[in-house]
Amino acid sequence: CKQCSGQAEETLKVVSFGVIKDALKEITDKYGREKVRQFDLVTAEQFVRENSITLNIEKRGGKFNQEKLGEFVPLSTEELITV
Repeated sequence: CKQCSGQAEETLKVVSFGVIKDALKEITDKYGREKVRQFDLVTAEQFVRENSITLNIEKRGGKFNQEKLGEFVPLSTEELITV
């Protein structure tokens, strides 16, 4: 909004739906679909903490969000838990 005029960007990380989708896909690819299907919120949080999972997701854009942009969104363990 006009009141904060960019101040929020300094304290908040805005993650687009595409980045969340790519993060979930990467976790599924790395740990397997069966393992991920066993997760509920508590189990997923515990798994991310125990394995100190961090991700570096490349942003996409262009037609149908398929082109890689060469810009990356790093997601720390705590940020993944929040997501």
